[in-house]
Amino acid sequence: MEEAVIAQLVNISENERELARILDSINKDPENPALSKKELKDALLVTSPIWDVLLFAQKHRVLQLLLKEASYDARDEKLSLKLNENGIRFLHLLREPAKCNSNSKST
Repeated sequence: MEEAVIAQLVNISENERELARILDSINKDPENPALSKKELKDALLVTSPIWDVLLFAQKHRVLQLLLKEASYDARDEKLSLKLNENGIRFLHLLREPAKCNSNSKST
């Protein structure tokens, strides 16, 4: 199932409409800085060269951060993912530590 989840995350990262929908949801919170489409794609990590060098346990942890839930409907043969907005923000900050430091200095 993990391979199917990764494949679906790759599809999401390549689907402009899906990315826009996710961004709308993530950027609703005025307390947090808005993410750009590029920042969202970077946070998804599965299309990044970084993904290829992560160890299994690290990949598993990234998936835990990205996902709130993954469910499979055997009748329809459909995999559904519910993304974790806070996990996406966290992964973005890990990829962009300078932004995290500049945000903390301004408060």
